[in-house]
Amino acid sequence: MIRSGCDDHQYEDPSPSHAAYAWSKNSRYYHYSTCDWVNRINAENLVRGTAPPEHKDLHPDCPTHR
Repeated sequence: MIRSGCDDHQYEDPSPSHAAYAWSKNSRYYHYSTCDWVNRINAENLVRGTAPPEHKDLHPDCPTHR
């Protein structure tokens, strides 16, 4: 499935086990897919990809594991 990111680029939306990165289309940050913060992203806003998104910064505490 292809999903549009907030910067109008297209991102592959691989299965969670294959995605290296995840982010909310409403946030300026992205996360490693294994970060606990990914579980807090609303499913409607969640985007996953095999490459980090352009124009977003890596979350400062990523990856966070509790």
